[in-house]
Amino acid sequence: MGEAKGVESFNGDGPWCLIGDFHVVRDKEEKRGAKGVLINDSTEIKEFNSFIDDMNLFDIPLLGKHFTWFSSSRNAVSHIDMSCESIMFISMAEFNSICV
Repeated sequence: MGEAKGVESFNGDGPWCLIGDFHVVRDKEEKRGAKGVLINDSTEIKEFNSFIDDMNLFDIPLLGKHFTWFSSSRNAVSHIDMSCESIMFISMAEFNSICV
């Protein structure tokens, strides 16, 4: 998430997107099986959602797998890889989902 913070100085004009492994979920339902919930999870979720809202981005839904990260033992899963686009990017690209 720290790397994405530098994007806030970008004025956002034109079509653009952020795609990657953000190491944070947007909702607690996007993380299962981890031993306990870290205290700062709620803060990170709020900060990440505020960042997406402040940048006027849309989190494009995934088709196929709901989770994008699996622990080696497969007992913990998360949805930490995502694609967030500006409305101009979405309208030019003419898509509304990403297949995983």
